[in-house]
Amino acid sequence: MKKIFSTLLMALLALPGVFALESGESTKGHEFYFSFIKSQKMNNGSEEKLEKKTILYISAERAGVIKFTDATGTVKTATFPAGSSSIALATISKDGAVSGDYPDCYTDVNNAVANKGYKVEVFESDGVTTQDVSLYAALIGGGTGDAANLYPYTALGNQYYVVSRSNNPSGKYGFSEALIVKTILK
Repeated sequence: MKKIFSTLLMALLALPGVFALESGESTKGHEFYFSFIKSQKMNNGSEEKLEKKTILYISAERAGVIKFTDATGTVKTATFPAGSSSIALATISKDGAVSGDYPDCYTDVNNAVANKGYKVEVFESDGVTTQDVSLYAALIGGGTGDAANLYPYTALGNQYYVVSRSNNPSGKYGFSEALIVKTILK
């Protein structure tokens, strides 16, 4: 019995390593694209408007510079330390107004093409040499909490799924949403 238990234990301990090797592309990279979809809070069938914040979290081995380029080509940069850190992107007020240093991270239109979102590039402290990091973004507050693990563009390939909300079966707030980021590689 001890031998069977020991064998099972060793097999279980080895599984995470096997799954990690077969799990696909890494989340580490130096070029990312992202935006947030308009969020609604549903409270007993009614929409309640509350303030929300968008935050970008960075996990990096070394300190560096992050460059944000919006759809118009405007560039803003921020520095980050080694380890885990965050950058406050924007705040969405109760009335829906978007403010902050990176307001284009929040897409506030429905059923239309919007030139919003950011191309994010990550560099060493010299601002020239690229650095691979892991990023995730969060939209929090107002009774909602959305997070996205951002994959570098090299991990997307040419076939991937878009995960989105589905229609509410009651018909109230019956919408589905998806965010599609279009990139043109030259």
